[in-house]
Amino acid sequence: MESENILNDITSDSNFESQRAVARCHVELANYFAAALLMPYDAFHAMAEQSKYDIDRMASAFAVSFEQVCQRLTTLQRETKRGVPFFFLRVDKAGNVTKRFNATSFNIAEHGGSCPVWNLHTAFRTPGVILPQYVELTDGERFFTLARTTERPVFSMQTQDRRLAISLGCDIKHAKQINLYISLSKASQ
Repeated sequence: MESENILNDITSDSNFESQRAVARCHVELANYFAAALLMPYDAFHAMAEQSKYDIDRMASAFAVSFEQVCQRLTTLQRETKRGVPFFFLRVDKAGNVTKRFNATSFNIAEHGGSCPVWNLHTAFRTPGVILPQYVELTDGERFFTLARTTERPVFSMQTQDRRLAISLGCDIKHAKQINLYISLSKASQ
């Protein structure tokens, strides 16, 4: 709210076709700023690399939520200091996509349609537990994914299910940088 002039300066020369699109861009820019303020790029990148992308550890270190860490991980794509390129997806129980970010070649559906055996959907059966999974697409691309539930704030706990499921994933070639993948690999040997 306090940076409206800055947001207007950034979007003044844009080619947005409606005020609604400009307003949406302002929200996304403000959210990115908030994430960068809470999780500064250099410190966050260093923690990600040092902890081998241990999401719970990072959430604790930066005093943010599991979901906020997952979203921030998708933004570690500076030319000079790249993190693992991740995709992020959040869905409700019906499979409706409520949020998505992508720094990979993974094709994220806008309105569901994902594979029912994907751990993203089974995460609702084990709330709060991180579920790792290897995923192979029909074109042969392979990904390593993590899924877990999160809770959203709602007006009334009696009228709505608060849970959503989050998936964070990367191309299999980057998975060896992630602690959960390393643990799974050792356990299967």
